[in-house]
Amino acid sequence: MSDFSLPSKKDVSRSFTRKQTSAHNSSTLSGFKKPEFYLYTKLNQNETKTLRKAQNNHEERKVLAQIFGLKSILTVAPGETPSKVELLKLDFYYINYQFCKDQYFSNEKTSTMLAIFDHVFQRMLERILKPEQGLRILKGLLSDHSIQRPPFSIFIFEQSEVDTILKFAKSTFLRHFSLYEFAFKPRVELVLRTDPVIVTKFNAPIVSLDDAEMEEVEENEASRMRAFLGAKNDEAAADIITELVANSRTGDFQNPNNDSLDKSGLGDEESPEKDAEEGEHEIDWKKVGKVYEPNAFVEDVVSREMDRLNKAFDIKLAEQQEDLVTKNQSAQSKKK
Repeated sequence: MSDFSLPSKKDVSRSFTRKQTSAHNSSTLSGFKKPEFYLYTKLNQNETKTLRKAQNNHEERKVLAQIFGLKSILTVAPGETPSKVELLKLDFYYINYQFCKDQYFSNEKTSTMLAIFDHVFQRMLERILKPEQGLRILKGLLSDHSIQRPPFSIFIFEQSEVDTILKFAKSTFLRHFSLYEFAFKPRVELVLRTDPVIVTKFNAPIVSLDDAEMEEVEENEASRMRAFLGAKNDEAAADIITELVANSRTGDFQNPNNDSLDKSGLGDEESPEKDAEEGEHEIDWKKVGKVYEPNAFVEDVVSREMDRLNKAFDIKLAEQQEDLVTKNQSAQSKKK
């Protein structure tokens, strides 16, 4: 008979702890999002070496334009100007590369930093991020490239170099990002225009009188209008209007064309025979001199209203003056 012994409580607890730890690690790895590393991504080893071999500023800018696909700069014809947006991008990449040279970065560090800066720059433009948000993204990417702990992070930059890169980013493109944003973002200009219903321009086309709708007026109306517009003395014209208004009130209509106009000397010079002929014809005076009638003259209505206002003003002024005299006399009698 073989010996059989039950496991101790200590062995059971060890086995349970081991299983729980393995399950926790598997769940952690399954939910883990692998970070993006930028070593030799935008710039591979050969492109980085070619950039290092550039002898002057012109060659370095040409290699950077090839690496980042700035076609308008590479294919520009003599005498033409490349795209201003791509020129700004080239300046951005060149400033970053000059910083790598000043810090004596290796090929790995140069490739990684240029790729990280390009990623942050493009992401900020696409998502319209603020400089604070871009700085947060940059810090996260640099932390993924400052510690050797795969698959979470890799070691490219030392902590002192990370601080130097962050300081450089704050003083360059993050500080002036609003200018880059203004230059790269497309602008839409909305122009609103309103056309007046009535043409009020001085150079508006003049309508021909032949095309306009003309209405014939009576002879007496035309004579009165000619007299009013052709009067050299404004007081004489005012007297004519006042007399016509007075006639309209009293109903005494006696051919104002011959009487009032001839008296003032403002009428047309016509022969006595023509005046006699006009006196024989009967005129429909309901259309002329009738205040507030549809065919009444505007001057008659205005003149009548002005007379009414003047008379009302005179009456009111006389009443006030009389009242003032009465008060003055009563005040003097009380003093006595």
